[in-house]
Amino acid sequence: MEREVVLRIGRPARDIWRKIRNPRSIKSLITEIDRIETLEDDKIYLVWFKLNLGILEKRYQTILETDISEESLSIDYFINSRHIEVKCSLQLREINDDETEVRFRIATRPKNALGKLIEVAIYDKIKEYKENIINLI
Repeated sequence: MEREVVLRIGRPARDIWRKIRNPRSIKSLITEIDRIETLEDDKIYLVWFKLNLGILEKRYQTILETDISEESLSIDYFINSRHIEVKCSLQLREINDDETEVRFRIATRPKNALGKLIEVAIYDKIKEYKENIINLI
């Protein structure tokens, strides 16, 4: 499954890029991330999640890999856990000197029943993720 949120922000692209360029900024966007530990600078992190799945609360840790492109002003996050694969992308496109398009894309592929529950929980929070992007920027 895949979803995308597109926002127009009245700020220069480089100003926004400085705020989101640090991979740790994903903790501000995805509030289910409880803790992040750097394993390899700007590339690989150990991430602890806390997910509420209805009456079930699930905590787990997994590896978060990042791919940052200064040229295209984009950052991709990859998670491949035993339950689900997730790819999140944040990409900026300068509309003019004072306006920027921000694209947040999330794609998931569950691997089992728990992964399917996690996928549903993720997509239920798309509106919250959009608000978190606005607050971060």
